[in-house]
Amino acid sequence: MLSISTRTALTGRWAISRNPYILIAPTTVASVVLIEATSFEARELGGWLIASAGGYLVFCVLLYLAHLTIYRNRATRPVTVPWIFAIGFLFGAIKGATTGILSVFLGLESNETEAVSARFFAAGFLGLVGVPSIAIVMNALQEFREKRAELIAEQILLESKELQSQEVIAAMSAQLRSSIENDLSVLLNDVKNNLDEKSVTTDSWQLLADDLRTTARETVREMSHRLWARPSSSVKDITLVDIGKAMITTSAFPLRFILPILLVSSIPVNLNDHGSSEVPIRLLVLAFTTSLIYLSATLAIHRWRKYRYQTYVSALILAALAPPLTAVYIFGDTVDQKFLGVSITIAIWLPLLTITCGLIDTSLKQRQEILDDLQAQIDKSRVRTISENNETVRLSSDMAKYLHGNLQSRLMASALAIEIAGNAKDSKALLTEIEKARQSIATPFDQFTSNELAAVSVELSRLMVVWEGILSTELVLSSSDEDVSKIDTRNIIHVVEEAFSNALRHGLATEATVLLVPTNSGISLTVIDNGIGPRDGSPGLGSSLFNSIAGSNWSLTRGPEGVGTQLNLQIVK
Repeated sequence: MLSISTRTALTGRWAISRNPYILIAPTTVASVVLIEATSFEARELGGWLIASAGGYLVFCVLLYLAHLTIYRNRATRPVTVPWIFAIGFLFGAIKGATTGILSVFLGLESNETEAVSARFFAAGFLGLVGVPSIAIVMNALQEFREKRAELIAEQILLESKELQSQEVIAAMSAQLRSSIENDLSVLLNDVKNNLDEKSVTTDSWQLLADDLRTTARETVREMSHRLWARPSSSVKDITLVDIGKAMITTSAFPLRFILPILLVSSIPVNLNDHGSSEVPIRLLVLAFTTSLIYLSATLAIHRWRKYRYQTYVSALILAALAPPLTAVYIFGDTVDQKFLGVSITIAIWLPLLTITCGLIDTSLKQRQEILDDLQAQIDKSRVRTISENNETVRLSSDMAKYLHGNLQSRLMASALAIEIAGNAKDSKALLTEIEKARQSIATPFDQFTSNELAAVSVELSRLMVVWEGILSTELVLSSSDEDVSKIDTRNIIHVVEEAFSNALRHGLATEATVLLVPTNSGISLTVIDNGIGPRDGSPGLGSSLFNSIAGSNWSLTRGPEGVGTQLNLQIVK
């Protein structure tokens, strides 16, 4: 019986993944060249390279066609498990047959029937094992990424709550505000000087009004846009290399996988070179030496954990060298070009097989200690930095909105008032308006602290008005304003803004609905749009922001009936 994780791997999104096939392409192509060549002349090597690459290209094209047809909707409608084994064998067999046909066409072999039949079942067997194995490994990588991301999200949430409950946010706000005021003072210095000079010469009111408008449109707006586009911070994503490092500690040499595949793949070359009489004893020696090396290395890894990577690499090298050494010193084989070709192929194939089997074993077991090992790589200070960065991003966006909506509006209003007073030749009113403009320039954040958040229903309604004409929005509230704190209100507004922005920029949506519902443990926030749905890609500012607000208690899925995007986020009290 297959586990849920394995079944998901063989039927779902990672059943056919492009990247690993690109990664193993050089090894796969080169191994065929080395094992098939006899004279190792340039013409022969080039011919086998073309034949091997041609067969592998056909194999990859068939996989891509399966991706477009059979597995087209695998993320939402999984394909039954037998399909992955069927296409693995069939596509592998076609790859082998294609290589055989090309070898005859290029004059490397003369009998087409033998060339095709000799490779049909061997390549089919490799496809039968290899395609499902790659699906399992890639699915495991994705699961480890998701589980690790959840752990990081929970850590970020705890850090963010600690930050929000202390004086840290106030200090960060004051520091950021001071920095922005300093930058603005430099940018607005010329305008301030003009105000001081032209307050006496009131006949220059039109130039002063134009300066204020230019400052509002360019300087203040540019500053607000820079604050709004502040970059996010994140922990580096894990890769197959990270999984491989964790694998070395827990499942470095799974012999129950390695030996059967190694022995079966070694039968054809031994039959061809040494005949059926020597095959059993040669396979027995191969199994014994490989097992001895790997079991010894496993013991060494557990005993001297500090040197586990060096031990692992040494075992791979020793295992790769053992077959040709035993062939020379035990069986007395002659060292010629064919022998060297086979030896090089084994030196490539055996380490690759060992690593692949280790990843498969790790993927099937889904060991908690591997996740713990991956988690241990996360630097606590890095998580703290991310949490602080998230708070800075939110403070920056608050200040950006203030500069854009308050200071810019005040400067534009002052410009208009100065023009009105100037046209009316009212010097008293003109001097009053110039003084107001000077005050706005001198203390740009004088109204920021008084601009406190209103109740969540009022703030969300204001936000809907801002997005009018851009998105058709709808608000559904089931909670009272008393249920939502000021901090939660602030967080909800940031989440909805981010969701609307993503719906418009990435999802090409035209409609969005916000639902806010109280729960036994906190607040449930849902944002649904009618766009093209969530897309793959690296986590960005939105993911980091959601982590700091909800930890791992959020998800981004397709909307109702598979249309659009649905963000579900739980704010736990």
